[in-house]
Amino acid sequence: TPATRADVIENLIRKGYVVRVGKSLRPTVKAIRLVETLKRIQIGRLASPELTGEMEFRLQEVQRNERTPEQFMKEMTEYTLQIVDRARTFDYEELYPDGPVGTCPCQEKRPVFERAWFYRCEEKPDVEREDDCPFRIWKDKSGRYMDRTTVKTLLEKGETRVLDGFMYRDGRTYKGTLRIEDKELKLDRISDGSSEQVNSLPE
Repeated sequence: TPATRADVIENLIRKGYVVRVGKSLRPTVKAIRLVETLKRIQIGRLASPELTGEMEFRLQEVQRNERTPEQFMKEMTEYTLQIVDRARTFDYEELYPDGPVGTCPCQEKRPVFERAWFYRCEEKPDVEREDDCPFRIWKDKSGRYMDRTTVKTLLEKGETRVLDGFMYRDGRTYKGTLRIEDKELKLDRISDGSSEQVNSLPE
């Protein structure tokens, strides 16, 4: 409702799910990852506007005496138990069942797979961590979410087209291109027709 909306928005901002960009609100990579995860474990309806609409419709039925308050609460309780059970019992392997998104630029050209926080090549079971391939494409790159399609293009061509949605620390956004150079991910910020290299570390 209008009375609670402002508090909900402020709560989302405090918890890092949303940032203000001028007069608009923008989801953060944290928020996008959460919604994506809910969809992958088949409870994406929880983050869908359709759920709010359905709840409002049911409440209106209660108001018109077409449904009892007890029926409404029973339905909500059952749905809550279902999603909590699903969130507790899903198999982690269900999250990223898809095949590789490309080939690692490392010497051995191993396949790259999606993980929770980044994309990386297939781990070697008998290799010490310090000797393992360090190449990573983090899902949060300067405030922009790195989706599978973008990563596929990057690994295949070594660079991307101009991408929108990179973010300064104050919330302002800018365009840029990503490229792989010397087995590292580089971000070239585009400003007024020119490009400027930004450090390649994840932010």
